[in-house]
Amino acid sequence: KIGYAVESPKNYTTQTLGTPNYGDHIDSIIFDINGSMYTNDHNGDRVRRYTSTTPNGTIIAGAGSSVNGSITRPTGLAIDNQFNLYIGDQDADEIYRLSPGGTSLTTVI
Repeated sequence: KIGYAVESPKNYTTQTLGTPNYGDHIDSIIFDINGSMYTNDHNGDRVRRYTSTTPNGTIIAGAGSSVNGSITRPTGLAIDNQFNLYIGDQDADEIYRLSPGGTSLTTVI
């Protein structure tokens, strides 16, 4: 199934599409301290970042990105205050780190 994030204010009567219809099995959505949103595309083997200037998202890791290292079935995401992105890889049973501006995934665990 294709997935997307939906924005729903408290006591909502309508929903606003928060992202375009991108992603196959999105099960992790996180935000950094600047308000950028990160989602996994579990079955598409990639991670996207959405900002106010990139509402369609940018593939920042995995299939279709310029980052060295592959991801198969990204499941969990986390980001620290230095903007290091941590990606859980279900099939590899590993956690990778992508540093800001980084060109390669680093195995953490």
